[in-house]
This record gives sequence, structure tokens and C-alpha cells, in this order.
Amino acid sequence: MTIIGILIILAIAIYVLAPKGNVKGINAIDSDGLRALVSQGNLQMIDVRTPEEYRSNHVKGFKNIPLQQLNTQLNTLDTSKPIVVICASGARSGQASQLLSKNGFSSIYNFSGGINAYRK
Repeated sequence: MTIIGILIILAIAIYVLAPKGNVKGINAIDSDGLRALVSQGNLQMIDVRTPEEYRSNHVKGFKNIPLQQLNTQLNTLDTSKPIVVICASGARSGQASQLLSKNGFSSIYNFSGGINAYRK
């Protein structure tokens, strides 16, 4: 076996054995968890879907900042306050949550399953 082959096997082993889970500061949240956070107040809530998606259906209290614009809108958000992120299914909100984490936000809640999973 060559050195390159050994390195590839080692890299795969490290990846497989590395701890998985939430990125530091990013937590999954559902409808019940959202209600509990809202009751505590001092919360930011953003919907990272497109304006068209937002207009067709959104959760009251969420501000629409499309994922494509989030990087340029970070200055409108407070890094010291908890923030909930929602999208249609959870994929874009996951990307947004990682972006927020990389930019100093430490209390981030990614809504599991997106707006499709939201229960009033």
C-alpha cells in the first residue's frame, strides 16, 4: 500500500470517528421550543426563504431576510440576543445558522423541519 493510500484511509477513519452533533451555539428547536423561547422575550426570529415564499405563508413575528442577503444584513441583527432561523424544510436555515455562528452569534436556534413542520 502506498503512502497516499494510507493517508486516504486515515482521513476516512478520522472523518467517520469524529464526533458529530450540533455546531457550537446552534441548537435544533421545534414548535414547542419556539413557544417557550418567545415567552421569555428578547428574541430575534428570521425567515431565510425568498420574499415570494415568505409572502405566501409565514410565521407571525419572523422577519424575512433571504439566505442570499443574510451576509449583507448581519449588521441589522444583535449578536448578543438569541436568534431563531426558519426556512421551508430546514436546509437553508441550517446554512444560515452556520453563517451566523461564524459571525459571532452564540445562541442560535434552527427550526427543525422548517415552516412545513410548524404547528400553531
